[in-house]
Amino acid sequence: MRKVVLADVRRIEYLEVPKPEIRPGWVTVKLLRCGLCGTDVHNYYLETIFGKDRYPFHMGHETCGLVDEIGEGVEGLRVSDTVVINPFWTCGVCPECLMGHNNNCEHLNTIGLSGPSGNSEYTMAPAASILKVTKDIDPTLLAFTEPLGTLIYAMDKIRLLPVHDVLILGAGAIGMLLFQMLRNEHIRSLTVADIVDEKLEFAKKLGAERVINTAKEADDRKYDVLIDCTGDAQEAGKDFGRMKFGGQLLIYGVCPIDSTVTFSPFDMYKKDLSVHAAFALNHSAFQRALAMIESGRIDVKPLVAGIYPVGKLEECIKMVRAGKVNGKIVIDTTRF
Repeated sequence: MRKVVLADVRRIEYLEVPKPEIRPGWVTVKLLRCGLCGTDVHNYYLETIFGKDRYPFHMGHETCGLVDEIGEGVEGLRVSDTVVINPFWTCGVCPECLMGHNNNCEHLNTIGLSGPSGNSEYTMAPAASILKVTKDIDPTLLAFTEPLGTLIYAMDKIRLLPVHDVLILGAGAIGMLLFQMLRNEHIRSLTVADIVDEKLEFAKKLGAERVINTAKEADDRKYDVLIDCTGDAQEAGKDFGRMKFGGQLLIYGVCPIDSTVTFSPFDMYKKDLSVHAAFALNHSAFQRALAMIESGRIDVKPLVAGIYPVGKLEECIKMVRAGKVNGKIVIDTTRF
């Protein structure tokens, strides 16, 4: 089988290796699609959130595929079932897991650390991390399950009210996925901001009624809820100034590991602000994400920026880095 590895900074290798041997409690999956995540781009450029000593890394975690082999003791799955994989592999029994904090499991492992990656031909995962897809859905759309799950997990921290003015800062793939989530919520207004006109035009095509280019125009409006999807520490440093009294700030975008932000605790106190962050997702959010895609409650099809063979992975990363992609690139792992 073909195994895809980020061997070192800016170096992807395609290796021919034996298919993983099945083991009890695990499932081997023939991969079909893998979404390209912003954290994949960070990892490629040595900005990994897992630290700079984790190469080789198995890049690609927004996966879907077909069950290929089933380990002893696994129930509820059959060969050729379509599945999605939660990339966080957790024990389910430690104190953190029992509190619902699967993303902080004491025995946490991930597809990125253990592999093979979601960009390979096959991967293997614990059965507890695999969800069966119950409807006939384009696998390209199923690749959005994991990123949608991270947004569901993040937005669980925020209280939305009909009187709220909401700002999505950053009109990249995740910002536009968030827009698709929030566009039908009962809130007073929804604004999308970015520094790239093309991304804002894309937001308009998706139905955004108010967009702001923060590099070209002043925004004198203040917001009850701000979701920062930029991954830009310099931009995040301006977030408090955009908030109303009693505002809620959610830092969602992943900034480079060595970046910092300076803020005034007194200003935070005086404005009665709430600040949240969200690391990855838990099992509940992952399940809800699949249900939303299966039911059609959220339409991710307009967010597909292109479907590329896995041999173009490095080229796709550079396109995203250059800001030339509106929406999300999905990798077809069946083609090289």
